[in-house]
Amino acid sequence: MKFEKPHLSVEKQVERLQKRGLQGNPAVMAERLAVVNYYRLSGYWYPFRQGDDHEFLPGTAFETIWRRYTFDRQLRLL
Repeated sequence: MKFEKPHLSVEKQVERLQKRGLQGNPAVMAERLAVVNYYRLSGYWYPFRQGDDHEFLPGTAFETIWRRYTFDRQLRLL
């Protein structure tokens, strides 16, 4: 099976998210994306997207998405 999408480094993933309007500290974003991958977090930022172009709603912060992820993770560990 041949994959069409190229691999993106964590830094490029952060760059892509910021270009789409996600706000946050790039160093913190990179650190957290290295631990919890882009694909896993994508489910948590889905409600903050607008349209089909993958742009984020104005004012969307990475920290908000991260808090939702950690809340869900803690809830599942109960």
